[in-house]
Amino acid sequence: MKREVTEKKLAFLVKSPCYKANGYDGAYYSVSFTNEKGDVIKGFGDHISEASYGIRNVFEAEGTSFSDEDRFISIQKIEINEKKFDAFVKKYQKNCALSDKIISERLKRFGDSPYNYVYKKKEGQAERLKEYEEWKKANPHPKDIYYDFLELIK
Repeated sequence: MKREVTEKKLAFLVKSPCYKANGYDGAYYSVSFTNEKGDVIKGFGDHISEASYGIRNVFEAEGTSFSDEDRFISIQKIEINEKKFDAFVKKYQKNCALSDKIISERLKRFGDSPYNYVYKKKEGQAERLKEYEEWKKANPHPKDIYYDFLELIK
C-alpha cells in the first residue's frame, strides 16, 4: 500500500503599511495558507491575488515593498480555522456577485449617474428622488465584509 505524503499547511497574516484611508490603522492585510516552504496555496486580501500580481511565497515577500517603496511587507504565523476561512471567501464572492448585479440593475434603471437622473431636470425632482430612494431600499447593497477575515484569526 502506498502512503500519501502531505505537507503541513501553515497560515500567515501578511501585513504592510498604507495610508489610513482604508480605515484599518493604515495597513493592508492578507491571510495566506502556505506549504512549509512558504509557497502560497491559497489566501485572501490585499497581497494575494489570482491575477498577475500578488505574493507567491511569504518568506520571499517578507521585507519587500508593497504599494510604495518605503512600505514593507511583514508576516506573522497565525492560527485560523480553514473551514471558516473558506466559508468567508465564498460569502465574500457571493456578496461581490450580488453587488455587481445591483450596480448593473441601477445603471439600467437610472443611467450612469443617479444624481443626474434625479436632479438634472427641475420638474419632477421630488418624484424621481422618491423613486430612487424606494429602489435603493428594495435593492440594498450588501455590507462590505472585505476585512472580516481578520476576525477569524485566533
